[in-house]
Amino acid sequence: MDWTSGQNGPVNTYSLDDRWDILLDPDRVFWALTARGEESAKAEVHDVYRRVAQDLDTRLRRFRFETHVTALYVNPNDACHADCRYCYIPPEIRHHGTRMERDHLQTVLEKAAAYFARQDLGNRKPVIIFHGSEPLVAKDLVFWAIREYGQTFAFGLQTDGTLLNDDDVAFLKGRRVSVGISLDSHDPEVHTYLRRAPGGRKAFERAVGAIEAFDGYPGLNVVTTISRHNVRDLAHLITFLHERKVPVAMMNPVRGTQPYARPLQPDCDVLLNSFGEAVLRALELSEESGRTILIGDFSNLVLGIIAPEGRRLMCDITPCGGGRCFLAVTAGGEMIPCGEFQGLEGFSGGNIFRDNIEDAVSSRPFQQVRERIVERIEECKVCAIKHICGAPCPAEAQGISGQMLKASPYCEFYKGIVKLAFRLIAEGKIRHLVRDAAFNNLQVDYCVIR
Repeated sequence: MDWTSGQNGPVNTYSLDDRWDILLDPDRVFWALTARGEESAKAEVHDVYRRVAQDLDTRLRRFRFETHVTALYVNPNDACHADCRYCYIPPEIRHHGTRMERDHLQTVLEKAAAYFARQDLGNRKPVIIFHGSEPLVAKDLVFWAIREYGQTFAFGLQTDGTLLNDDDVAFLKGRRVSVGISLDSHDPEVHTYLRRAPGGRKAFERAVGAIEAFDGYPGLNVVTTISRHNVRDLAHLITFLHERKVPVAMMNPVRGTQPYARPLQPDCDVLLNSFGEAVLRALELSEESGRTILIGDFSNLVLGIIAPEGRRLMCDITPCGGGRCFLAVTAGGEMIPCGEFQGLEGFSGGNIFRDNIEDAVSSRPFQQVRERIVERIEECKVCAIKHICGAPCPAEAQGISGQMLKASPYCEFYKGIVKLAFRLIAEGKIRHLVRDAAFNNLQVDYCVIR
């Protein structure tokens, strides 16, 4: 299927399969599904398009270009107890990085609270996500912050799970913390090979034990980094996670930001086939059991089609959320657009211990990331799905080529999974492809599926 746009414009026809055509305006993400070759439906589609096009254009531009930082990713320590083969943080930082003291973290949180108080967030709490390296190496510090600032922020935590005990799980659930646990395979040998955490196979068992201890907690997601070594395991991993009541799996291919990670990147054809199998397995298990498991990355793409302003993840919008919807703070206080930039030179917007968050957001490095839009990328500007996939990721493009205005190395993969998303939408499968809250809050502005 050729996603090259500009055929007749603005609404062009793309053949999805032998049953369906997609009529799509790439610039506004206006789309319609019609029976293959049904010319009589096109007049109706164009009538609807003329009615909604201007509103869609305004809303998409506002969604893309307004800068509302509502979340900070905070690394309480840069050093890590593990040595994952694909980590975007360079080894010298992971092996010898610094750790925040309590007064340092307090400064970060107080400055963040003051910054967000000056923003118009409505009734939403701003978000602090403890990230890393492994944040629970500084567990006492992280849990202190959650206790002391629970009324000010909504908290998230990304961890490998090996340092969690039952009391920790109860604490996090009781405080309604969103928790991501990294698990790269249902096979302990594969997981252990990729993540190289202390304890080897026991680290795998501790991570799985932590997942089981959360016992279907709605704030849990399990994060898998897809590499050449686990790419064929994805459907089996979905079954494994569904059996353990995991509501959301995040499955992200290895970013090539660092040179040592690039040999681990999966082949796009294999990735597309295996990821598609995982999506269908998740859908099958959800429909059969009545207990939904989502692949969050795919769910976000579906939202990018049916409700572009409702997507939660900001990697697949252009410009991305880095330096626009969120920023990252290293243990040394450097403010960078996204954690993926930690190992790249020239992307600090200042140091939070001496500078203001507003100054970082308006700094040239942050502006540079926000200026990376698909209209400026040669391969992307003529692509029909440019505002659905968003051409991630600027840090990866910068790391690979030294230039952000390059297409993703996973371009063909994204084209394939967007096609799968359209097919499942056509088959009426949306109910088990997005979160309940998103589904229940869908507002129909127009509908053309014939």
